[in-house]
Amino acid sequence: KKTARILRHMAGPTHVASEVLMKSAEKLPVEYIEAHNDAGKPVVTLLGADISEAYLDDAEPSPLMEAIGRFWRRIVGTVKLGLVLAMIGAYPAMTVLGHKVDSSAIVLSSAAPWYSNDTGTAMTLLGRELTVAGWAADRSWWHPQARLTALPAWQEGISGALSEYALLASEHASREPGAPDSDLLAAARLLVPSQEAEAVPRLNAAAEALQSYEGRLSRGLAAQPKGLGVLVDELNLY
Repeated sequence: KKTARILRHMAGPTHVASEVLMKSAEKLPVEYIEAHNDAGKPVVTLLGADISEAYLDDAEPSPLMEAIGRFWRRIVGTVKLGLVLAMIGAYPAMTVLGHKVDSSAIVLSSAAPWYSNDTGTAMTLLGRELTVAGWAADRSWWHPQARLTALPAWQEGISGALSEYALLASEHASREPGAPDSDLLAAARLLVPSQEAEAVPRLNAAAEALQSYEGRLSRGLAAQPKGLGVLVDELNLY
């Protein structure tokens, strides 16, 4: 007896842990049987059914589950392929849609008549290009409109033509000989095409100068271009 107590004391925590594991194993729905099959492997009873480890190794998934898995993988693959194709095709499509060259005639509104039809036409044309198509030359390198060539050339031509006409009008709208109209002269300078600075701020400032000239004209503080000299210079300009 004394020897048995000493052995149990020497076993210590290991003996206690073994007893706990044995008691816990009794609660599991798995029973270990000391028997062997033809392959020489032990047999395990799961919930009352004898299933050998060799059978578990050779088990195959359900055909239905395999079909569902294949179908799901095809769906995921199709969606990924569609996203890739959409991303590849979206940029060229946006480039084509960004090409908006509007060459229709400018029709001034009769509800708010302009004192100078030339000023109204210039401001309406600038507003249409800035708000509808957008100024292509100011787009970032990644923007679809940055790939265009016709639209930037069209808008640069508009800006240059308006600049030349505003300069011509400033010389013939002077109230004093040899003193061009300040607002029209400022508009002409701002409308000159330039690659060194963004166009939109310059064009907005030019529109403000034209609006200032229109306001002065409505108050009788500015003069309109008139006379045979204007007609001759316009013919030479065009």
